Amino acid sequence: MKRISLEVLCLVLAALPQAGFAQSQVFELPRINGTLLDWCYNWGAECGKPAADRFCVLNDYAEAVDFGEKPGPLGEPTMLISDGRLCEADDCGTFEYIACEGNPGAVADPEPAVTTRFEAPAFNGIRLDWCYEFAAQCGEASADRFCSSQGFAGASAWQIEENVGHSITLATGKECVAGKCDGFTYIDCTK
Repeated sequence: MKRISLEVLCLVLAALPQAGFAQSQVFELPRINGTLLDWCYNWGAECGKPAADRFCVLNDYAEAVDFGEKPGPLGEPTMLISDGRLCEADDCGTFEYIACEGNPGAVADPEPAVTTRFEAPAFNGIRLDWCYEFAAQCGEASADRFCSSQGFAGASAWQIEENVGHSITLATGKECVAGKCDGFTYIDCTK
Protein backbone atom coordinates (compact mmCIF):
# COMPACT_ATOMS: atom_id res chain seq x y z
CA MET A 1 0.00 0.00 0.00
CA LYS A 2 2.83 2.41 0.78
CA ARG A 3 4.35 1.79 -2.65
CA ILE A 4 1.14 2.81 -4.42
CA SER A 5 0.89 5.94 -2.27
CA LEU A 6 4.47 6.89 -3.11
CA GLU A 7 3.81 6.42 -6.85
CA VAL A 8 0.66 8.55 -6.63
CA LEU A 9 2.57 11.23 -4.73
CA CYS A 10 5.28 11.29 -7.41
CA LEU A 11 2.69 11.64 -10.17
CA VAL A 12 0.95 14.48 -8.34
CA LEU A 13 4.24 16.33 -7.74
CA ALA A 14 5.27 15.92 -11.37
CA ALA A 15 1.98 17.42 -12.53
CA LEU A 16 2.28 20.54 -10.35
CA PRO A 17 3.74 23.70 -11.89
CA GLN A 18 7.30 24.51 -10.95
CA ALA A 19 6.36 27.40 -8.63
CA GLY A 20 9.25 29.64 -7.74
CA PHE A 21 11.40 28.61 -10.72
CA ALA A 22 12.00 31.32 -13.29
CA GLN A 23 10.75 30.71 -16.78
CA SER A 24 13.00 31.68 -19.67
CA GLN A 25 13.02 31.83 -23.45
CA VAL A 26 15.53 32.86 -26.08
CA PHE A 27 14.14 34.80 -29.05
CA GLU A 28 16.36 34.60 -32.15
CA LEU A 29 16.19 37.72 -34.37
CA PRO A 30 13.20 39.08 -32.39
CA ARG A 31 10.41 40.74 -34.36
CA ILE A 32 7.43 42.99 -33.69
CA ASN A 33 4.48 42.40 -36.01
CA GLY A 34 6.84 40.67 -38.46
CA THR A 35 9.45 43.48 -38.45
CA LEU A 36 12.89 43.14 -36.86
CA LEU A 37 13.14 44.81 -33.43
CA ASP A 38 15.45 47.84 -33.50
CA TRP A 39 18.52 47.80 -31.25
CA CYS A 40 17.39 51.09 -29.66
CA TYR A 41 14.28 51.79 -27.59
CA ASN A 42 14.05 55.37 -28.92
CA TRP A 43 15.57 56.80 -32.09
CA GLY A 44 19.34 56.48 -31.49
CA ALA A 45 18.92 56.40 -27.70
CA GLU A 46 18.39 53.88 -24.89
CA CYS A 47 19.92 51.09 -26.95
CA GLY A 48 20.43 47.47 -25.93
CA LYS A 49 18.93 46.58 -22.54
CA PRO A 50 16.01 49.08 -22.49
CA ALA A 51 14.70 47.77 -25.83
CA ALA A 52 15.38 44.15 -24.84
CA ASP A 53 13.62 44.58 -21.47
CA ARG A 54 10.53 46.10 -23.12
CA PHE A 55 10.43 43.26 -25.66
CA CYS A 56 10.54 40.70 -22.82
CA VAL A 57 7.77 42.47 -20.89
CA LEU A 58 5.58 42.52 -24.02
CA ASN A 59 6.14 38.76 -24.25
CA ASP A 60 5.13 38.17 -20.59
CA TYR A 61 8.60 37.88 -19.10
CA ALA A 62 10.05 40.04 -16.36
CA GLU A 63 13.28 41.18 -18.06
CA ALA A 64 16.09 40.50 -20.52
CA VAL A 65 19.00 38.66 -18.92
CA ASP A 66 21.16 38.41 -22.03
CA PHE A 67 21.15 39.72 -25.59
CA GLY A 68 23.42 40.17 -28.56
CA GLU A 69 23.64 42.94 -31.15
CA LYS A 70 23.41 42.42 -34.89
CA PRO A 71 24.58 45.65 -36.57
CA GLY A 72 23.38 46.79 -39.98
CA PRO A 73 23.14 46.68 -42.88
CA LEU A 74 20.40 44.09 -42.44
CA GLY A 75 18.62 44.17 -45.80
CA GLU A 76 15.28 44.94 -44.12
CA PRO A 77 13.92 47.65 -41.81
CA THR A 78 13.81 47.56 -38.03
CA MET A 79 11.02 48.86 -35.78
CA LEU A 80 11.43 50.98 -32.66
CA ILE A 81 9.59 49.32 -29.80
CA SER A 82 8.78 52.70 -28.23
CA ASP A 83 6.65 54.16 -31.04
CA GLY A 84 6.59 51.78 -34.01
CA ARG A 85 8.71 53.97 -36.29
CA LEU A 86 10.75 52.16 -38.93
CA CYS A 87 14.48 52.54 -39.43
CA GLU A 88 15.40 51.73 -43.01
CA ALA A 89 18.99 53.06 -43.09
CA ASP A 90 22.03 50.78 -43.47
CA ASP A 91 23.22 51.59 -39.95
CA CYS A 92 20.03 50.33 -38.25
CA GLY A 93 20.82 47.41 -35.98
CA THR A 94 18.77 44.67 -34.37
CA PHE A 95 19.25 41.88 -31.85
CA GLU A 96 20.89 38.59 -32.77
CA TYR A 97 18.93 37.16 -29.81
CA ILE A 98 17.23 38.19 -26.57
CA ALA A 99 17.09 35.87 -23.57
CA CYS A 100 14.06 36.72 -21.44
CA GLU A 101 13.53 35.47 -17.92
CA GLY A 102 10.94 35.70 -15.20
CA ASN A 103 7.69 33.96 -14.62
CA PRO A 104 5.39 34.51 -17.60
CA GLY A 105 2.49 36.66 -16.52
CA ALA A 106 4.29 37.68 -13.31
CA VAL A 107 5.09 41.14 -14.64
CA ALA A 108 4.29 43.90 -12.16
CA ASP A 109 0.96 45.65 -12.62
CA PRO A 110 -0.45 43.58 -15.47
CA GLU A 111 -3.16 45.57 -17.21
CA PRO A 112 -6.16 44.06 -18.93
CA ALA A 113 -6.36 44.65 -22.67
CA VAL A 114 -8.16 47.88 -23.45
CA THR A 115 -9.50 48.52 -26.95
CA THR A 116 -10.59 51.91 -28.25
CA ARG A 117 -12.28 52.45 -31.61
CA PHE A 118 -11.31 55.50 -33.65
CA GLU A 119 -14.04 56.26 -36.20
CA ALA A 120 -12.76 57.98 -39.37
CA PRO A 121 -9.32 58.45 -37.76
CA ALA A 122 -7.49 61.67 -38.56
CA PHE A 123 -3.96 63.03 -38.30
CA ASN A 124 -3.43 66.80 -38.02
CA GLY A 125 -7.17 67.25 -38.67
CA ILE A 126 -7.09 65.35 -41.98
CA ARG A 127 -8.37 61.80 -42.59
CA LEU A 128 -5.62 59.23 -42.07
CA ASP A 129 -4.45 57.62 -45.32
CA TRP A 130 -4.73 53.85 -45.80
CA CYS A 131 -0.95 53.77 -46.33
CA TYR A 132 1.72 54.71 -43.78
CA GLU A 133 3.92 56.11 -46.54
CA PHE A 134 2.58 57.28 -49.89
CA ALA A 135 1.42 54.07 -51.65
CA ALA A 136 3.51 51.85 -49.30
CA GLN A 137 2.97 49.99 -46.00
CA CYS A 138 -0.80 50.04 -46.34
CA GLY A 139 -3.53 48.67 -44.09
CA GLU A 140 -2.09 46.94 -41.02
CA ALA A 141 1.20 48.89 -41.05
CA SER A 142 -0.61 52.23 -41.14
CA ALA A 143 -3.17 51.16 -38.53
CA ASP A 144 -0.47 49.86 -36.15
CA ARG A 145 1.55 53.04 -36.37
CA PHE A 146 -1.55 55.19 -35.86
CA CYS A 147 -2.32 53.23 -32.69
CA SER A 148 1.30 53.57 -31.50
CA SER A 149 1.06 57.33 -31.99
CA GLN A 150 -2.01 57.31 -29.73
CA GLY A 151 -0.21 55.40 -26.96
CA PHE A 152 -1.54 51.93 -27.79
CA ALA A 153 0.40 48.73 -28.43
CA GLY A 154 -1.11 48.19 -31.86
CA ALA A 155 -4.18 47.79 -34.01
CA SER A 156 -6.50 44.82 -33.52
CA ALA A 157 -9.02 45.63 -36.29
CA TRP A 158 -9.51 48.16 -39.08
CA GLN A 159 -11.56 48.68 -42.21
CA ILE A 160 -10.71 50.45 -45.45
CA GLU A 161 -12.86 53.29 -46.72
CA GLU A 162 -12.27 54.00 -50.39
CA ASN A 163 -12.28 57.46 -51.95
CA VAL A 164 -12.36 59.57 -48.78
CA GLY A 165 -11.40 62.59 -50.88
CA HIS A 166 -8.49 64.02 -48.86
CA SER A 167 -6.06 62.08 -46.66
CA ILE A 168 -2.61 62.35 -45.08
CA THR A 169 0.16 59.79 -44.53
CA LEU A 170 1.40 59.32 -40.99
CA ALA A 171 5.05 58.80 -41.96
CA THR A 172 5.74 62.02 -43.86
CA GLY A 173 2.55 64.07 -43.69
CA LYS A 174 2.21 63.86 -47.48
CA GLU A 175 -1.37 64.66 -48.47
CA CYS A 176 -3.46 62.92 -51.08
CA VAL A 177 -5.86 65.35 -52.72
CA ALA A 178 -6.59 63.48 -55.95
CA GLY A 179 -10.09 62.55 -54.77
CA LYS A 180 -9.38 58.81 -55.00
CA CYS A 181 -7.60 58.65 -51.68
CA ASP A 182 -8.30 55.69 -49.41
CA GLY A 183 -8.54 55.95 -45.65
CA PHE A 184 -10.01 54.05 -42.72
CA THR A 185 -13.65 53.69 -41.73
CA TYR A 186 -12.33 52.83 -38.24
CA ILE A 187 -9.26 51.54 -36.40
CA ASP A 188 -9.51 49.55 -33.15
CA CYS A 189 -6.40 50.19 -31.01
CA THR A 190 -5.46 47.88 -28.15
CA LYS A 191 -3.21 48.53 -25.14
